Amino acid sequence: MDAEHRHELKTNELADWINHFPEFCKKNYRRIIGVALIIAAIVSHFAIRAHKTNSTTAQQARTTAAIQKLDQEKLMTFGSIMSGNTESTNAIINTAEVLQTEAEKAKEPQHAALAYIKQAEALRADLHYTNEQVDEELIATQIEQARLAYEKALENADGNAALIGSAQYGLGLCAEEIGDFVKATEIYTGIVNNESLNGTFFPKQAQYRLNVMPDHLEKFDFVAGAQPEPETILPEGFDENAAEALKRGDIYIEPEKPEEENKDESN
Repeated sequence: MDAEHRHELKTNELADWINHFPEFCKKNYRRIIGVALIIAAIVSHFAIRAHKTNSTTAQQARTTAAIQKLDQEKLMTFGSIMSGNTESTNAIINTAEVLQTEAEKAKEPQHAALAYIKQAEALRADLHYTNEQVDEELIATQIEQARLAYEKALENADGNAALIGSAQYGLGLCAEEIGDFVKATEIYTGIVNNESLNGTFFPKQAQYRLNVMPDHLEKFDFVAGAQPEPETILPEGFDENAAEALKRGDIYIEPEKPEEENKDESN
């Protein structure tokens, strides 16, 4: 069969298919619609999945950037304090707000847990990294916000031992920072006895806090040291007995001199 004949057959087959296509569609329209819907569903699934993956990746990148920024701000604030700069900034507390927003938007529970833990860390750091006197009311408010963030982290930890240990240890620190040492002891003891946390370093950290906590509870009575006796400077010729009496706080009466000494002095 030559090339011209083959081209003629293909042309005839195409023309025949075009002529019969409306009839084919009429007979098989249900099947065609079904196949089209299946294809559309598959395309939509992969498109939505790709969009979610890109969205999750972008959100994780934002959270990571906020965590890195928090570490940088703590170092910068500490350096500023050491250099004697008294000007206060809101950099750390602003980062805490960013981390809270990312935690609330997170699609994955463990991602949310990490963001909540870092939010709580930022709230506590804002109180510590300052050279100003912090108001007791502000301490109570921010520690309570940190406590709630750690609680939300526990809710979203999804069985991750590192996240659970970090959140529980943070709760213990919050209790210590408001002076609730009974609660702190209870939390740290729970961490030490939690076998599921044995693969993390939090049991050792909790045990260390339990070991040093009595030092914070002990009260010391400071007694003033012995003061050196002040040196008594006496006028020239002053009686030594009078000097001793002055040291004892007694009144000294100089004895009368014999009459012969009085006569010698008058001559």
